[in-house]
Amino acid sequence: MIHRRLVLILFGILFLPSVGLAQSTLKERSRDFGISVGYIFEGSAYFAEPDRYSAHTAGPMIRAFYDSFLMERFAVGLYAQAALSDFPRYTTEEGTILVELGFSAKPRFLVGEKMALKPGLNVGYRTYLADDEYVQSDGLGLNLGLELQYDIGASYLPFLEVGFISQPWGGNDETDITFDPITYVQLGIAF
Repeated sequence: MIHRRLVLILFGILFLPSVGLAQSTLKERSRDFGISVGYIFEGSAYFAEPDRYSAHTAGPMIRAFYDSFLMERFAVGLYAQAALSDFPRYTTEEGTILVELGFSAKPRFLVGEKMALKPGLNVGYRTYLADDEYVQSDGLGLNLGLELQYDIGASYLPFLEVGFISQPWGGNDETDITFDPITYVQLGIAF
């Protein structure tokens, strides 16, 4: 059941947005549509009711975003991401899926003719889809990331993104679940 949900989420992230958003050079871009894949590292999550920590396991991560530049050097946008992760202290089965949808704000700093840095603040609604009701929860996703885009002269830009996700508020009817920043690394392309 949980794997069907992941397939539907990945389909939505990868194939529903239009790929016909290709543009020319780095400086002339008025929007970015990006897709990236990567890895979220292990961290720890705090469960308030038993007053204990659990590992937030490492796993693969996928993200899609759309940024619209309001000015030459500042964009706002939308993002969606999903990752496989578990809380081994409290789950009996593997396969918990983190799903998040939200808004972003990203300034763009040109580094020479061919590179751009885009630090970003992402704020979104996060949910954990799990067969175990104790970890099935919702929360506030508060994330920071840094994209390094490189102009290869094509209609798309490859990029590397490094950042972290955090959850300062969240949980379910049984417990509050929060966690400090957890690092991720991704590679992707922006159209």
